[in-house]
Amino acid sequence: WYWDMDADLYSICAMATAKSIDGVNWEEDTTLTQSETSPLVTGVHDDWNHGSYGPIDVIYQPGTLNMDDDPWNYSYVMFYDGKNGSNEETGLAYSTDGKYWTAYGGNPVLCKGPTDAWDDNDAVYGTVLWDANGFHFWYSGGGQASDGFVYAGIGYAFSLDGLTWNKAPNPIFHINDEGASHRDERTYTPSVVNDVRGRLMMYYSAKSDDGDYAIGLAVLRHRRDRDSDD
Repeated sequence: WYWDMDADLYSICAMATAKSIDGVNWEEDTTLTQSETSPLVTGVHDDWNHGSYGPIDVIYQPGTLNMDDDPWNYSYVMFYDGKNGSNEETGLAYSTDGKYWTAYGGNPVLCKGPTDAWDDNDAVYGTVLWDANGFHFWYSGGGQASDGFVYAGIGYAFSLDGLTWNKAPNPIFHINDEGASHRDERTYTPSVVNDVRGRLMMYYSAKSDDGDYAIGLAVLRHRRDRDSDD
């Protein structure tokens, strides 16, 4: 699932999907469709979801009933970007087939922060992981107070149900961090994965004041491993 850069930003056509058996060669490129009564993208000026820069993360749940209005009763649940022209926030949608989508009625689920918060303008692109404790969302954020808008830093939010989120008050990484010249212009779009040893590996986009782009890596070791170093 991806953002189609050539499509209309203020239409569901901005979101598309494709399939691959090897992760290299892709086919069945298909534009997503949406519910007329519960659209992901409205195209209406000043709506939080006037437009979209595409999907953020998709969770697949085989064996679900695909019924009622609880997103977690469906095979596919997607977190996606919503844009009103000034701000970007995170919405949630659900689908039976990964192609036709219905927006969750409580959107947006991850909102921009309050005035003067580090993310008071944007809270979007990132990774959602689900484990026995709940849902974890590493997201890109920024705002007026943090001098960087959506690429100012990487934040963390937690949820028990994937619908109501609680943010950590401060970013994990930020462009104003000392000793991080490789990312003092942009620090955003975290992609978090579990490695075979139970560590969390975060790959993120970075840009320096010199204009050099790079991919950064941060590692969160299991608590047991950290304790063994004491």
